[in-house]
Amino acid sequence: METKENWCQLCEKGYGTKQYLQRHVNVVHGKKEKAFKCLICESKFNFSTSLNKHVSAVHEMVRPFECSYCDAKLANSANLKPHVDAVHLKLKKATCDICKMGFTGVRGLRGHYQRIHENGNVKNVKCPSCPTIVK
Repeated sequence: METKENWCQLCEKGYGTKQYLQRHVNVVHGKKEKAFKCLICESKFNFSTSLNKHVSAVHEMVRPFECSYCDAKLANSANLKPHVDAVHLKLKKATCDICKMGFTGVRGLRGHYQRIHENGNVKNVKCPSCPTIVK
């Protein structure tokens, strides 16, 4: 199994190399104009393959990846393990250091801080699996 040590602080995606992470940040979170536009909902993408995946998953509802625990069907294989971990195994990968509440990921923990402990001011949250600080 490939380990991913380079994590995006904006969306929690992991990459095997710093180069792949930098490309991801530039492409996904960068400010340049996205060239491929969905004709149905006007979402924009950097790559035609991303547009095609979007149309298939969102508008055509193609969901070829089936959960072995329930009837859930997912559009891409990358979402299957997080689904199983969070919904069926109830794995908590992040814990609030103030109230000890557990969350399936840093994104949920960050939202918890925002809603419960910081009155709308997001506190920096350290990822439990790597040295990344999520702001």
